[in-house]
Amino acid sequence: MFPVYRDNTIEHGNVDLHGQGNSVFEAFDTVIDLKGIQAALREDQLDGWLLYDFNGSNSIARAIVALDDSDKLTTRRWYYFIPTNGEPRALVHQIEQDSLAHLPGERQLYAGSEQLEKGLAELVGDCQRLAMEYSPSCAIPYVSKVDGGTLDAIRQLGVTVLSSGDLVQRFEATWDQEARISHQEASERLYRIKDRAFALIAERLQTGTPLNEFEVQRAMVNWFDEEGLVSDSAPVVA
Repeated sequence: MFPVYRDNTIEHGNVDLHGQGNSVFEAFDTVIDLKGIQAALREDQLDGWLLYDFNGSNSIARAIVALDDSDKLTTRRWYYFIPTNGEPRALVHQIEQDSLAHLPGERQLYAGSEQLEKGLAELVGDCQRLAMEYSPSCAIPYVSKVDGGTLDAIRQLGVTVLSSGDLVQRFEATWDQEARISHQEASERLYRIKDRAFALIAERLQTGTPLNEFEVQRAMVNWFDEEGLVSDSAPVVA
């Protein structure tokens, strides 16, 4: 993962659906641009966007509904449907019925496979064209998050599944001003670290002092800390 500057992170908090003067749409807009998504769905002639996740398998869907940084238990399948018009709807397991409680819209519960099939059919309704995290022939593997069996189940309801790639690009992958500034600041810090690493190597070569890749890596990790950078792994020095 690309290192990021820790002082410019964006956090998703829980949405208060009971705040005074806030409709469910306004509440959801604190997490994602619902009106913008529905406008995009109309432009693309889609009936809706069906978000699905099983035990963390769909990182895109989890980010869209602000579960990526949540401690909520989601070991069962959940679905969240954003229609082209109207209020979103959810289908969640009975033992995890609060997993999407921070989102607006009706929540339908299921327990067994029969209830799941029935609930999914009711969730989709008469929709014919839905976007999901699917990429034809897995052309874009980063988007291809929904398993084949789930795609089969949706298609058996008479639905044509289309890729949500364009929606993801607009509403999840696009940086806002804060993220752009964070990236720029991280880049400036990384360039300084790069220069320090080459300066260290040059100094050791000039003095004839032995230096190995691990030593350079450890020096760079320390400089990451000095510069306020965080990363999920140490830099590769080869």
